[in-house]
Amino acid sequence: IADDAVKKNQVLRKVKVGNRIEKIGKRAFLGCKNLKTVTFSKRIKEIKANAFKDCKKLTKVTIGSSIRTLGKGCFKNCKSMKKFTLGTRKSGGIGNENGKTAWGAVVQISIGASALENCLRLKEVVINSQVRKIGNNAFRRCKALAKIVVYSLVLKLVGKTALKGVHNCKIKVPKKKIKPYEIGRASCREK
Repeated sequence: IADDAVKKNQVLRKVKVGNRIEKIGKRAFLGCKNLKTVTFSKRIKEIKANAFKDCKKLTKVTIGSSIRTLGKGCFKNCKSMKKFTLGTRKSGGIGNENGKTAWGAVVQISIGASALENCLRLKEVVINSQVRKIGNNAFRRCKALAKIVVYSLVLKLVGKTALKGVHNCKIKVPKKKIKPYEIGRASCREK
């Protein structure tokens, strides 16, 4: 989907990203204020910067295991979003074109800076097994964020300001990986 494809379209309410689509361009759906639901294909690999920024009625996002990159600010200011799920819970698999899982490959998913910043109603985030990096301000000012569940054992970097402005958030992480998450846990208490 090209950069600026349907930017600021006020009629669009629902989007189903087809199985042939692998990338969503910069600002493709920016400011589509009435967009409520987006269904992503099993082949989506990249959602570029600000692709869904300011989609104020978007309520829930689930992106499967094929994704590699969430660009900077891609869901920023989606103020109605309540739940965000990224990747699949099983480790080591990637989606292939038939929608089945191929095993043995090392998958790396990166959540860009400010990816979900200012999603004021976001209550729950599920970070599944392939997430390797969470950028600065990724969940900044998500004031309703009460629960983050992390299944990733490959998460190597959490930006120091990833949870700035988030309060009273419980973070569940794998027991094997408590130490690498200390920065994220501490910043959750930051004011």
